[in-house]
Amino acid sequence: MKVNLEKYKVADTGQVRPSVKGRQPKGMTFVGFYRIPLDMLITKTDFHKLSNIRPISSEHKNSLVSLIESGLWQEGSYIPPTVMITRSGKLVLLTGEHTYQAFYDIKSGDLFVALVEFDTFKNAKTWQSNENANIEYVKRGRDDDQVAQSSKDILQKDIEDGLVDSTDINKMEQAIIEILKDQDITKSLVGESKVRKIVTKVLEYFNDNIEVVKNYTDVELKEYFEKKFKDKTLSNSKFILNDDNSIIINNDITENEKGLNIMRYQQKLLKLANYLYKMNYPLDKVRLEILNHFSTPNSKTYAELLKEDKSNTRLKKYFSSLENILKFKDFFLNANKHNVPQMSDKK
Repeated sequence: MKVNLEKYKVADTGQVRPSVKGRQPKGMTFVGFYRIPLDMLITKTDFHKLSNIRPISSEHKNSLVSLIESGLWQEGSYIPPTVMITRSGKLVLLTGEHTYQAFYDIKSGDLFVALVEFDTFKNAKTWQSNENANIEYVKRGRDDDQVAQSSKDILQKDIEDGLVDSTDINKMEQAIIEILKDQDITKSLVGESKVRKIVTKVLEYFNDNIEVVKNYTDVELKEYFEKKFKDKTLSNSKFILNDDNSIIINNDITENEKGLNIMRYQQKLLKLANYLYKMNYPLDKVRLEILNHFSTPNSKTYAELLKEDKSNTRLKKYFSSLENILKFKDFFLNANKHNVPQMSDKK
């Protein structure tokens, strides 16, 4: 049953409307601004599935209390708490839990909010994460834990609706990556290491027995290399012949449907072949070392990639589009390989 909110309505006179970095939140319809009595709002303490799950920070809440009590609170100059009406007529606080708690502490009777509607549960939960990405309005921005929790809630609903098979870890991972995209969490924006970390967090919500591989960050990989290959240089943008006549290149092996890492590695091999050709150095005097860095969020995929790499399956495929370096094929296939050891996150 719909609640009659007309007597609580506030005139729309230029207050900041809900947005994500200036964009209209996906699936959201803005209804209007209202001043709702606190006791009418369903909050996280009521454990409603639409309630925000972010932990309350006492420090942040108390700073809001100080602003309100000092008269410095500027209502309407930032994105207000957002509220959604459920089918049963409940007013659920989607965002703004800290603001609600602050007004509750000072025993205020009501809360200025934006009433919104969402077309899907997924878009409502995505908004909860994205709202805290508005750093120009939100002092305490979202962290990885909130992103992971929001993603878990969305994935759980998809599993319940039969859209995702929870027994297929590869399908689970792909679904999580798609959910993260809606939160502006992609490899190109935040880095592959952070995406892997959040995927791991979400997977562990569903199965504590998932054997998750700990992948090296760029810094950890650099530290590993400097310790393992003392006094040697890893060739990246340019190729360097070490004192022992070795050339060491990094191969980031990632299960990537777009094949971007494969393309980058092909380019690296082509550049290396051109380097060797111009150097005119006897190939039997040069030793190629490949540092394999497997970037994958679970041990199953890691084992499959490792097996494929040991048989040179992936490397052989590269030569189909690199005809002009076929004369270097044996040199590449006979390279010494060093697989960066991966560790389980399980203690």
